[in-house]
Amino acid sequence: GTLGKFQEDSPANIFTKDDVVFDLVYNPVKTKLLKIAEEAGCQIISGIDMLIFQAIFSLELFLNLDLNFTDVEKVMRKSLTT
Repeated sequence: GTLGKFQEDSPANIFTKDDVVFDLVYNPVKTKLLKIAEEAGCQIISGIDMLIFQAIFSLELFLNLDLNFTDVEKVMRKSLTT
């Protein structure tokens, strides 16, 4: 991964409050890109969300499980952010 590397000279004014910014990087959870976008009033989505959704889908698909998405997400999010 890139560990959230974001060009230091990237202009903060490239975002508007109507933008949605999705950073696929999940370490750190809130990258510099997401912090800048959040400060501009954007909706932000972390790469950790994609990681969790992929993991749950994979478990269901490959192990033929019917998982409670909300419960699994809580456990995974806690283990990934501690």
